Amino acid sequence: MQDDDGGKNGENDTLMHRIASSDEQTGFIVQVNVLIDDQDYWAYLMVPAEKYDSFMEAQDKGNCNIKEYGEIVEWGPGTEAPPHILKRIEEDFGLRKDAADCLMTMSDTLEERLKNMGIKKG
Repeated sequence: MQDDDGGKNGENDTLMHRIASSDEQTGFIVQVNVLIDDQDYWAYLMVPAEKYDSFMEAQDKGNCNIKEYGEIVEWGPGTEAPPHILKRIEEDFGLRKDAADCLMTMSDTLEERLKNMGIKKG
């Protein structure tokens, strides 16, 4: 049986809290979109640090089984998680929906500061 957000009853809460509170789990929470039988799905995946680069390469190629790269934390039909899932992901993992934009802004700001200090990138 599935609950309203697409996950199995109780399973996602347990997994999410186990990952969020585990000292042994280090990795990245990534949001992905997949197409299964012509149906769009969104998912949040916990990708261990040692698998992150190969996961990103597989994603760039456009054909990867996300289960091979980590644990699915949350998933559901459509292209975007519902607001209550986004809130839970932010609370449990500190991942905001605009995290990528924030990182790009921080990167741009740092690059500009380094340039102003006369330090060349890379």
